Order: sequence, then C-alpha cells, then structure tokens
Amino acid sequence: MIVEPAPAAPRGRRHRVAWVVGIVLPVVLLVSAVTAGLAGPREDLHLAPTAPAIARAAASPGSPSGVPGPTREPVLFPTVAADLAVLSIPDAAARIDLVTPGPFAVAGYLSEVGAYPPCAAAKGDTRGDLGPLCVRHARLEALPDGGDAGSHMDLTIAAGTRMPATFERLGGAGRPVPVVLVGRYGPRLAPCHPTIYECNGSLLVERVTWSDGEPFDPGPVFDAGLEVPPYDMAYRNLDSAETLAIGGSGTILMAALVRPSTVPVIDSAAARTLTVAKPPGTLVWYVRGLETGYDVKDPLHGSAPPRYSWVVLDYDSGATLARGRDTAFSP
Repeated sequence: MIVEPAPAAPRGRRHRVAWVVGIVLPVVLLVSAVTAGLAGPREDLHLAPTAPAIARAAASPGSPSGVPGPTREPVLFPTVAADLAVLSIPDAAARIDLVTPGPFAVAGYLSEVGAYPPCAAAKGDTRGDLGPLCVRHARLEALPDGGDAGSHMDLTIAAGTRMPATFERLGGAGRPVPVVLVGRYGPRLAPCHPTIYECNGSLLVERVTWSDGEPFDPGPVFDAGLEVPPYDMAYRNLDSAETLAIGGSGTILMAALVRPSTVPVIDSAAARTLTVAKPPGTLVWYVRGLETGYDVKDPLHGSAPPRYSWVVLDYDSGATLARGRDTAFSP
C-alpha cells in the first residue's frame, strides 16, 4: 500500500481563504469577548437584573425600584448619665407632673428648639436668641417620628446650657436628634410654650451628656462680644473652679466665662451672693456642677444623693468670690 503525504493546507485560492477564516475568526471573536467583559456592559444594552442586584435595590431606601428599604435600627441610648439612671419620657414626665425637684436624666429625640425673645444676653452673639446665654424651649419625643400624643415632654433650656451646635441656628438639624439630657423640674416662662394653657412646668435642661450616638462635651460658654484670648489663657483658673464645684467626683453642668453683670442671667442666687463679695475683676468664671458620691462616711460611688454646687471665681486672680449649694434653681 502506498501512502502519499496529504498537504497541510487545502489546495487552491478558495480553499486557502476558507482555511484562514476558519482559524483566525474564532481567535478574533475570543479576543473581542474578553475585551468587552473587561470594559463592562455597553450603556445602550438593557440587561435583565440579577437576583443580587434586586436584593441590593430592595435594601436601599428610596431606590428607583420603588421597593422600600428596611427600617433603621433602634437607637441604643446610654443607661447612665451624670451618675443618674436614664429615664424614659413617661417616667420623667410623671416626675415633672408631681413637681419632683430632681435632678434626673432622660433620653429621647430632641426637636423644635426655639427662643424666648428678646434675650439681652444675645447682643453681639451671631447665634442670636438661640445662643447658650438665652433661655430656650424645645420638645423631647420618645420616637423619631413623633409617635402618639403621650410620648413627648416639653423642655425649658436654662441660660448657660450649651446645646449641640446644630441647635444653635435656625432650622436646627432638620430632623429629631437622639440625646440624653440632665435637668430638674422648672416652671415655664411666660408666655407658656407651646400654648398659654400649658403652664404646669417642664424639664429645665442643664446639660446634654450624649448626642446622636456620641458623648457630648459642651465646653465653656463665653460671654457675647468677648475677645477670647489664646487657649491657655482662655481656660485660666477653670480647673480650680471645677474642682471647687464638684470636688473629687461629679459632673460639670455648665461653665461660663462672663462679665459680672451677666451672672444674674445664669444664676440669680449666685448674683445676690456676688453683690456682697469683694469687687471682681472684668471677668469671672461661673461653674455649676452636680456632686455625687460625696458621703465621707460611706465613700462608695453614688452612696449619697446628688446635690448642686456652684462657684464664682475671679478670672484674673483665681480668687473665690462666691460659692454655694442649693436645691432650687430659677432660670
């Protein structure tokens, strides 16, 4: 048997073209497919959504698919503030109704912060009547969407109490903000807010300890129009004032560097004491705190009821001008 070697390529021009197309075309198609995959789908192609894409769209609130997203996780409020157990709004409201002096802490969603104009202490303050030296009013809700009528309480924010910055401008945060507040029973100012028929008292807020998921440190308040010196000088003698106010344990409720004429705006009792003290300099520190655990016979933490303590120091010399403890505080 004679075996003849067959040619590797077909004979003839037509056969050679067919052979080249059969070899080269699949390679070109393969390269094109890989390139398209790396570049992503063309914009003019309408691909059917895959199951993962549908799931992602459903999880996104306000997605174009119209599928509502899941509700937000509930806020986990702190359970202790200023060494006080944090109360719910119904529990705190019950204490207000019974004219329980306090102090106590309460958690909720802060909204509707407004002013009691006019406020003389706001002169020269860019924040106007929402500045920290003015008395303000607000509402605390149990739920971020307001909820029913029994799940809120009205607030009076004391002069000297610093609020989160978003509430020191008109419009606020544009949404209710979760907060923990420390305060006591206080009479509403005239005209009573929100209506003249609701004058049964409110929570007088003296400190915000937690806001929107983070601890809140208000820092000191400065009198309007002051030219605040560099940091080290601005806080001169503040440590001494705070130590005198709360001793070894407690919580600073407010600290204000003010002119002596501004002290009555913050604390009328301190102002009366200051009038019989030696003349102060141009500026004074007013520091108010909540003492806790001060019983020397039983020094365990929280062994004694909390009590309010305040001090007025001369800013320049550090001399104590006035000092006192009280259970009644008028805004």
